[in-house]
Amino acid sequence: MPNSLRVVFALFAGFFLGSYRAGQVIEDQKIATSYIGRETIVTATIQDWPEVKNNQTRLHLGSLHLNYSTSVLNCQIYAIIPGVYNNLERSDQITLHAKLSEGFGDYVASVYQPTIVSLSKPDPPDYFTRVRSSFTERVRRALGSSEETNLALGYLIGEKTLSEDFKIKLRAVGLSHIVVASGFCLSVLVGFAQKIMNKISRFAGYASATILVILFVLVAGLSPSLLRAGLVSSMVLIAHYYGRKFHPGRLSAYAVAISMIINPIIIKSLAWQLSLASYGGIMFLSPILKEYFYGKSASYIGEMIIVAFSAQLFCLPITIYSFGEFSVIGILANILVTPIIPLVMALTFLSGILLKATPVAFFCKKLLSLQVFVINRLSEIRWAIVPIRSGNPFIFALYLPIILFLVYLKNRTKYSFRPRYALDKIPEYGKIYTC
Repeated sequence: MPNSLRVVFALFAGFFLGSYRAGQVIEDQKIATSYIGRETIVTATIQDWPEVKNNQTRLHLGSLHLNYSTSVLNCQIYAIIPGVYNNLERSDQITLHAKLSEGFGDYVASVYQPTIVSLSKPDPPDYFTRVRSSFTERVRRALGSSEETNLALGYLIGEKTLSEDFKIKLRAVGLSHIVVASGFCLSVLVGFAQKIMNKISRFAGYASATILVILFVLVAGLSPSLLRAGLVSSMVLIAHYYGRKFHPGRLSAYAVAISMIINPIIIKSLAWQLSLASYGGIMFLSPILKEYFYGKSASYIGEMIIVAFSAQLFCLPITIYSFGEFSVIGILANILVTPIIPLVMALTFLSGILLKATPVAFFCKKLLSLQVFVINRLSEIRWAIVPIRSGNPFIFALYLPIILFLVYLKNRTKYSFRPRYALDKIPEYGKIYTC
């Protein structure tokens, strides 16, 4: 089957299968919205880790049962409970009594100031939740309870414990993506596993990287951005094992198609949209810019600048449409902060698993303090954020000059996204495959 036809087939398969599942989701949403404005008993499963903000606990609820109905509604509700509830965890089943309000984004409805009727733990328990809780506790014991520790846990597992003030600073300097469990975390884990285990064999590198991807997704939770990153990582690892490479266009199409089959309404998720856009910038624009400015090889700093610029440029229209602002100093902030994030992640991980991690924890805290200092200083720049009216669909017309810029550079550099054909021996099979 020709490559172009294969891509079209994948997209249509994802669209039709996703549309079939979306029909069921829409029916469930209609049932849930019929309860808006009424006092309702909501029994649901906590889908993601609770967020504590302004002395409130915020929950993402799914698998709904309304008014003790036995039927399960495949939609989500956003709940804000007054007070701090440290005993709530992902996968817990909670029953709330409250009046349902209008939803937003991916949420069909929202609940404010509900009364907790009951709370139960899953049976069998979510062992990965326990692993994450235990690991988080050990990290806090080693590094202390501080904003630096919250930042480190955000890097490593996407924990949402940063203060609201610091989140605003991260958004001001264009670094909100670094504390979201996504492709950046997986790329660090996969790169580390392959660099170490490929010395043993190709299979060892593939197996260790795949296991790390699965474990990371189970521990961090299958968020929309992590779903995209996990799919891409898995496909790249399989292709690499068999001596093949994906065209970035085909890889993106397959990721979109499979995502739509798994979660048909994922295209409405802002996190998924930004994740896909940043990935597109890194895979399409950054290699051309690297070829244009550096040729075959680029310095670490030069490549970091290009990757940061490419990702932010592709995300720019979505960011402006959703938030009504964009960061002018985002590239500078990425250059100063992101290069040492892999080292901080490694030190944080070691701090959480070693029994006596005092030297490691000390060095980790120093690096985190440096990053927090840089973020604080950059966020104080008055012109760091440029406000623009949000919600204007014409903002997406910015993709037209971006695409024209991409086509111009591609024609100038004669860069080809097609994998170069080469013979690649695979010792495990004693065969020869073509890339």
